[in-house]
Amino acid sequence: SFLVKLYVVKRDAEAREYVPFQRAARKLAFNVRNDAAADATMKYLGSVQSFMEKCSRGVLRQEICHALQDIFMKLMNSPSMDDRIHWTNFVANEERRKSFYKIYIKIYEIVMQWAKKKAAHASFSLALLVTMTTLAGGEFYFDPRR
Repeated sequence: SFLVKLYVVKRDAEAREYVPFQRAARKLAFNVRNDAAADATMKYLGSVQSFMEKCSRGVLRQEICHALQDIFMKLMNSPSMDDRIHWTNFVANEERRKSFYKIYIKIYEIVMQWAKKKAAHASFSLALLVTMTTLAGGEFYFDPRR
């Protein structure tokens, strides 16, 4: 499982070994079509966000950014009308919306730090930040911490 592998990444060698798993995460069918799918998606995003706080390996940071960019596009800007309806219903639920945006904002803040602290990480970090800024809803823009 992706999360089981993620939880055991503690050293640099393990981070390098996790890169293909993170790359493969881009192909998973993250969605909010039903409660089980929404819960799994939120669990994944929350776990990745927690991991990002201690991730220092550049190639893994890059794959995380690419995967999150794909995941957020699938969730929030899907070409499928059904998926758009499911997203609208998901964010209409105040508890789910707040939970999602709490993770979303934290991811944004972490990636912003990556972009500021290391020039080599700026290009892939900025690509994700632009995507997130473009897709975000009111909870993101009206966060009192910013």
